[in-house]
Amino acid sequence: MHGLLGVRSCQEAVIASVADNRAYTTSWYTGCITAKNSSSGYLGVRAAGYRDGYFCNVTSWYYNSSTTWSFGVGTELCSNPPGTQSFYTQADSRYWNGSSYTNFTETNSPSQNY
Repeated sequence: MHGLLGVRSCQEAVIASVADNRAYTTSWYTGCITAKNSSSGYLGVRAAGYRDGYFCNVTSWYYNSSTTWSFGVGTELCSNPPGTQSFYTQADSRYWNGSSYTNFTETNSPSQNY
C-alpha cells in the first residue's frame, strides 16, 4: 500500500440515539473539500463513548475493507440508567501514509441529553 500525497482524514462524531456512539472518517485532499477514494485498509476509525463527562468504553480500530472515501463504526458504548444523562462520542481516525498510520486529532460530538 502507498499513501497518497495531499490526502488527509477528516472525522465526524455523533450520538445517533440514546448512548449510540458513532464515528466516521473520510479521505479528502487537503482542506477537506474534495473526496478521494482510498484503498482497502487505508482508513481507520474508532469511537469512544462518554456519559456525564466520564469515559464509558471504546471500540477497537476498524479499517475499510474495500475502496471507499467514507467509513464508519458505531455501537452503544455506555449504559443508560434511569434518569437523564448527557452522552457524547469521541471520534479518532487514522490514515495510511505509505509506511505507517498517521493519527488525526479526535473530534467530539455535541452532548445529547436522554
